[in-house]
Amino acid sequence: MAQLLAAHIHIVRIPDRAAFDLLRTAASESNLPIRDVTWDCVLHQSATTEPVSAPKLHPVLDLNSVLLNYIQINFSDNGYVQLLRNIKNAPDTVSISDRLTISPGNNTSEAPFFALLASCRRLFETLDKTPVLEQINDQQRQYLLERQTSLHRLERMQDDFFNKLQEFTIGQTRNFQARQKELEDKFDSRVTELNKTHEGKLTELDEEKKRLDEKRQTMDLRDSTAVRRSIREDVKEMLLKRAASFKLSDTAGRRRLPIAAAYVFLSGVLGIFAVYLFFTTGSDPAAAINPYHIGRLIIATVGFVLSLSFFIRWLNDWSQQHADEEFYMKRFELDFERASFVVEWALEWAKEKEEVPPYLIERLSRNLFDSHSGDPAPSTAADALASALFGSAATAKLKIGDNEISLDRKGIRTLKKSEVEGE
Repeated sequence: MAQLLAAHIHIVRIPDRAAFDLLRTAASESNLPIRDVTWDCVLHQSATTEPVSAPKLHPVLDLNSVLLNYIQINFSDNGYVQLLRNIKNAPDTVSISDRLTISPGNNTSEAPFFALLASCRRLFETLDKTPVLEQINDQQRQYLLERQTSLHRLERMQDDFFNKLQEFTIGQTRNFQARQKELEDKFDSRVTELNKTHEGKLTELDEEKKRLDEKRQTMDLRDSTAVRRSIREDVKEMLLKRAASFKLSDTAGRRRLPIAAAYVFLSGVLGIFAVYLFFTTGSDPAAAINPYHIGRLIIATVGFVLSLSFFIRWLNDWSQQHADEEFYMKRFELDFERASFVVEWALEWAKEKEEVPPYLIERLSRNLFDSHSGDPAPSTAADALASALFGSAATAKLKIGDNEISLDRKGIRTLKKSEVEGE
């Protein structure tokens, strides 16, 4: 049997996990027993040979990146299939393709080798340029070589530009982050300083508030007592001034004039008319026995007497009201003193934190500022007449609708009392 040579296939670069899985699939389809796997990472100094299910290989494959410089699956007959990227020895070379090498062992038969080669060509995306290169001349091949060299140079320039741009961006980002961190530190320190100052001011305000509260508590009773007594003295002084110059105002005096003038005019007219009739009847004997003249004289005289009596009653009521108000002011002054005493006494009692008995307050403040001194005087002639009749009558009969009510002297007094209380 003729000696088998190694086969090389250029394939499109794929991630490590996909390449390893495809290599295992191709080995499984060709029925070649796998002995171990050799792999070399760009971050390792040397290659590593270990079983297929090694704990070091699979974490690298799980990254789904292009970190393996080459990966080689070794068979029991010393054959192997190798994926070479050559990114560790020539990092400046930019390529998108890898080389897949299929090497037979010493005792490898043709069938498994051909099956493995066919599986690799079918599973991987190949970039076989040999048929094309064979059809071009040396000048075209030189042009392609120079073109590829120029492309490599442009790719390196592009990589350098993007690397510099990336480094510049990273540098600017780091400078910005450092500046931002510096500003944040300054801001935090300033906020901390302001918070301490604020807390100090709040503490000073709280202490000042406590001092003011204590001072106000110590001066509260003294101040309230002084103010209350000052108000009391002011009211007493005002009452004394009003009592010293108690008189009606000019407006109230002018309101009396129409009523007084009407009474004077009516009394004067009736009095003159009665005097005239008296002298006329006395000088004329015929008129002295004339009932008409005598009746006019009696009516005029009675009218004059009644008008004069009502005028006197009106003047008496006015004077009586004036005197009652003056006496009420005196009584108000006494009631004010009593009320001040009750307030002082209640406050002194409250200092002991005890409730003042209600009956004591009711007893001490009874009839304070009470303006009812007795039964109201009749305001009109009809009221005076009714008062006189009911006052002198022993019994009275009242007819309300179809009902008739009889009242004795006691019932009349009870009715008058309830009427006064209702007012």
